[in-house]
Amino acid sequence: MRCLFQPVVKTLWSLALVGCLVHSLTASALDIYIAFDPRDDPNNLSLLNKVEDHIRQDFPEAKISTVTPRSPTINLNSGRNDQIIVSLGSEALQQLSKYSDKTPIIAVFISRASFLEQVKSFPKHRSITAVFSDPSIIKQLALIRALYGGKTRVGYFPDGDDSYVDKVMNYAQQIGLSIDKLTYTYQTPRELLKNIDVLLLENNKTLFQHISLDDLLYTTYDLNNTGIIGYSSGLVKSGAVATTYHSLDDILNTLGTSLRQFSEAGKLPQPTYPETYQLLSNHYVIRSLGLSKPSDEEIIGYINRHDRKGNDL
Repeated sequence: MRCLFQPVVKTLWSLALVGCLVHSLTASALDIYIAFDPRDDPNNLSLLNKVEDHIRQDFPEAKISTVTPRSPTINLNSGRNDQIIVSLGSEALQQLSKYSDKTPIIAVFISRASFLEQVKSFPKHRSITAVFSDPSIIKQLALIRALYGGKTRVGYFPDGDDSYVDKVMNYAQQIGLSIDKLTYTYQTPRELLKNIDVLLLENNKTLFQHISLDDLLYTTYDLNNTGIIGYSSGLVKSGAVATTYHSLDDILNTLGTSLRQFSEAGKLPQPTYPETYQLLSNHYVIRSLGLSKPSDEEIIGYINRHDRKGNDL
């Protein structure tokens, strides 16, 4: 038995060792190009350094290069399964769509709406995914439910196709919210907002072509005594009630997960929101509106219980 058993053990150990070596080589041999446009945002250079440092921590053996999409000098070796582009921001992704390269792309620091619009410019067979920077509307609706309770009337300026808007409204109803689709017209914003309890606001570029964010905040809160669930921590600091949002670490950790999946499986994951999120509330606004705020732990617990994993919103 011993003579028969020892060769089997050695064979199994050999196979395991080879598997570990193959996995290590696959995971560390990535050729990563970070695409950014420094003219879009002066802070992009600082952001670029943070992204590069984070990737180096996760993939110390990877070769990391930076490219400027506006430049015609991008010369990637299309077809290699160890090359990938990490695109920073909306403008960089837009510029990349002008090239016929086939290298897979992970877009970061881009909203869901912007990504879905820009991906239309790429060939259908192009392998491209994203880590969205804006908050999930599912979490935002659950946040409203946690703060305002059931039977709350939510105003919402749609920012997406009809299918997306229908899913938003259906989910709101599932958790006990009444949602009104608002369409901006030349009637005064005060009249438009007078029959709602709270305004759910996305970074809606079409809406902001008609009314500035400052005017909307003033009309909603100061004139109508109505709160806004905003789309960023900056908006909460400017007068919105609260929001979920994604920190830099939230986004970069999920980017690392996406790169790791590509490294190990040879394919990109589906576009997604970061795996973790943060919560920010404006306590002054909450008190002035007469809301009884649960603790942050209670709100996050409620959001997590009502968050539909794998949803397409």
